[in-house]
Amino acid sequence: MKGKWIFFFILFSTNVGWSQNYVLNGGFEEFSRCPNELGDFYPLKWLSVAFNSSPDLFSYCAREGGSAHPNWLYSGVKPFKDSSYVGIIVEDKRTTYRESLRTKLRYKLRKDSVYVFEISIAIPITSRYTIESLDIIISKSSVSGYDGYTIIERLPSFSINLDSLKTDGSWASYKFEYTAIGGEAHLSIGNFKSKKKTVISKIENRNETYYRTIYNSSYLCIDEVKIHPLNERFAEPQRMAFKKKKSPIILDGIQFHTGSAQIENDNIPQLEEIADLLFQNERMTIEIIGYTDNTGLEDENILLSKQRALNVKRYLLELGVVDSRITAKGSGSENPIGDNNTEIGRLLNRRIEVLLNN
Repeated sequence: MKGKWIFFFILFSTNVGWSQNYVLNGGFEEFSRCPNELGDFYPLKWLSVAFNSSPDLFSYCAREGGSAHPNWLYSGVKPFKDSSYVGIIVEDKRTTYRESLRTKLRYKLRKDSVYVFEISIAIPITSRYTIESLDIIISKSSVSGYDGYTIIERLPSFSINLDSLKTDGSWASYKFEYTAIGGEAHLSIGNFKSKKKTVISKIENRNETYYRTIYNSSYLCIDEVKIHPLNERFAEPQRMAFKKKKSPIILDGIQFHTGSAQIENDNIPQLEEIADLLFQNERMTIEIIGYTDNTGLEDENILLSKQRALNVKRYLLELGVVDSRITAKGSGSENPIGDNNTEIGRLLNRRIEVLLNN
């Protein structure tokens, strides 16, 4: 997480689009269901870092007058672009409660390549406090597993200074250049400093009696999150030459232990490439077939191989592929491609194959 970074510039009231965004659903416009109240957090691809906290999703699809609608009296923040954005408590004055966001990138970042990170931020009139900076973590592994009341401290890739950010609900857009260390596949946004190191300040004229202030905290609205290559604005990442054919593709980038259906590795470039291929070919469907070695009873192997295939399917669903475009089945130890009398052969037989269908 020691990638190099350079503050690029701050631009108010404009939005520059790029053809290739490594952040899926960076505008929070896609969600599993429309929010209606604070705490309804359903944007696709995004999760809360803390298990016991819930960010807020604001959208014009919400019930008029509901607390998740941008026109809500105590919000006063319109989306920076389109119809939705999210809000998080980055620091609470009286407790250790805080909220933060995480997502998996569409592609891994390449070593020594320079990327541009973009984000739009607003402080609503709802917020009574502001903090000095917002932390951005671009990492190989996901930042997760914390509960909402635990002080989280993780070295950020960079921090965005918020001193010049207005507190009237208007948006500011920030840009940074980031030089990848290689293999980063996760993005986390929040305050990852300890409470002792967090600089929090009361916003002028917002005391306990200010009628539109409901948070004893620092609250930020976030929209239009992007990561794209600096010098490859229209170039596609290097990918495998998948062909539209009936012969199976063996996914040698997936690792299973004997007797286990759990995928051992966190990032699988082959599956990310297949997901991207499906995004580009709307009529294409795929069949995922799981296999095992010949260890154990065959009935158990069939169940195990099916579970492996289902776990691979789940991985693709998390990347945004529609469920109806994926079928999964288990074939046990049939059709071995390696010698089951050797460990290397058994490793080869514990595999996933994919059929691409037009």
